[in-house]
Amino acid sequence: MSSKKPLVFDYADYPSEWPIYKVSELLFERNEKALNDGKYPLYSLTIEHGVIQKPERYVREFLVKSQDKAYKKVYKDDIVFNPMNLRWGAIAKSNLDNVGIVSPVYNILRVNNKIINPSYLIEFLKSDQMMRLYQRFAQGTLVERTSVDLDMFINFDIPVPSLSEQIKIATILSSVNNNITKTEAVIEQIEEVKNGLMQQLLTKGIGHIKFKKTEIGEIPASWDIVSLGDIISQLKAGVSVNCIDKPRAQNEFGVLKTSSVTMGVFKPEEHKTILREEVSRALCSPKKNHIIICRKNTPELVGTSAFVYKDYPDLFLPDLLWQIEIKDEEKVFPLWLSLLLSSSSVKSRISQMATGSTISMRNISKSSFLSLKIVLPSYEEQLKITKYLISLTRRITNESEYARCLASIKTALVQSLLTGKVRVNVDEAEVTQA
Repeated sequence: MSSKKPLVFDYADYPSEWPIYKVSELLFERNEKALNDGKYPLYSLTIEHGVIQKPERYVREFLVKSQDKAYKKVYKDDIVFNPMNLRWGAIAKSNLDNVGIVSPVYNILRVNNKIINPSYLIEFLKSDQMMRLYQRFAQGTLVERTSVDLDMFINFDIPVPSLSEQIKIATILSSVNNNITKTEAVIEQIEEVKNGLMQQLLTKGIGHIKFKKTEIGEIPASWDIVSLGDIISQLKAGVSVNCIDKPRAQNEFGVLKTSSVTMGVFKPEEHKTILREEVSRALCSPKKNHIIICRKNTPELVGTSAFVYKDYPDLFLPDLLWQIEIKDEEKVFPLWLSLLLSSSSVKSRISQMATGSTISMRNISKSSFLSLKIVLPSYEEQLKITKYLISLTRRITNESEYARCLASIKTALVQSLLTGKVRVNVDEAEVTQA
């Protein structure tokens, strides 16, 4: 046990009764080797989902290639981290019941259960203060190649409360985590229902019995086929401006990131702050009842679009986003068009027309986009289809907002509980202010 307070943390007022331990006293390297011969399931470490089992298809494809490669065994409650991506959050506790194997590039550590609770420890190791620590001490000649090796990791100092307090803190945080997971599952289920309903309503309509074959498939006999250029008057783009990667403050202006447009959902919080001297160059603010589409992105995200429900005069589009101007809103309902463009079938066709000199980045030209053929029901049917789908969209939005609130609550709890600023009563189900 280390006798002095760590100098590396951003806070200094954690409880004096919490002893300081080296990570090497809390975690011990597990270096058990095994071949990828099918005896053990193949696991992987992801930043978003932690330790997960590789898909069966992946295992079959790579089994023969890697049979002679020595993998590392991982057990339930082991801590797994990737030295190269630790500073981005590539560290997790294995929650999988079966012993598995992972790539030898990962470090596997078993927990000293006499001192530390695994669930408490992983919350601490993934906390903001530890992420800042990893960033600070990552080493390497190139930024993209920097890493935190095992020798450095096990020498970090950590203040540790009693086991009973750790367990209570872990229980509280686990409860929030479970609610977030359940909410995300609900969102996923609603999205599946919505996607299925979208495919049906946006291709077959409501109550039709007569259909006709067209160049884009079978559609109701009363529907028309048009090009986007027939119903769009203009694709307005922003410009590239110099900015700071932080949210704008009051009286500041922001430029949207491409991540502000995600499959029908507009996220105005995804922006950067424009430098004051650059504000005069910014063009095209997001407008109410308009659609924004991403013209350049990765193959998976190029062509994603979102509907804007209100004006945002303090935000501007970059040159990678377009804002759609509809010619006649008495013939084309903007929200219906947004739903159509974000449907899987139309989004797929938009992605296929994207071009680019690199595999990782694709671009859509205005002429190609405007030449895209789409269905056009009557205005009245557009309204009916939108009404069916928008109720599910609102449920997804509400559940997503609830998930964000839970995430904010957890962030606050982690900061308060793991620093001892808020203490838990280990004898009763209550939390007290330190």
